[in-house]
Amino acid sequence: MRPDVVKELLWRRHVYNNAIVSLRKLFKEESARNRYEDMIAKEIREENEEFEHLLAMNEERNREAAEKRSEREKEELKEMEYEYLKSIEKELEKREANVTQRMEEVLQMVERSKHFVTDETLDKELEKALDNPVVYDYAIDLQGNRYYVPIPEKYIKGTPPRQKGRMYDITLGTEHYSKLMPFSVDSNTSVQKVDFKKKQQQT
Repeated sequence: MRPDVVKELLWRRHVYNNAIVSLRKLFKEESARNRYEDMIAKEIREENEEFEHLLAMNEERNREAAEKRSEREKEELKEMEYEYLKSIEKELEKREANVTQRMEEVLQMVERSKHFVTDETLDKELEKALDNPVVYDYAIDLQGNRYYVPIPEKYIKGTPPRQKGRMYDITLGTEHYSKLMPFSVDSNTSVQKVDFKKKQQQT
């Protein structure tokens, strides 16, 4: 083989080898870039999926929280309504009791007013008081017996009233309370009365 042919073949082989090396390098870089892009795309896809999942979880939690808040607000509203109605009922009961008490007081006053002394009943009440004398000037012992000085006497119409002294106004010599006839609270109105004039004459 001629030397120039050998030289041409060597040069072509060198060019071929350089082309193969360049192509291999290019393919490796392209493959590496493709793997990197696939990895980046996968990571982006996973991040998007995770974001969508977290967003769905957040919406679910918000929905559950909204439902719980709505239920709590309903319960609080019911409690407020119950307390409000209870306070109204208590106030109505208080007012009703007050009205009942006032009605009873009015009825009692009306009932008592039947016994009030009026211009029409004045003379009748005066005669009744004179027929049933009440004396508050008395002594009382441990047994509850009352001792009147003088003993109450019924007023006789047409008889002028006579002033009588009380026991502590009378001088010594008048009989002591213990010697007088007791006029007990529980005794009958027909108890025998003491004639003080006769007793004073006897002393």
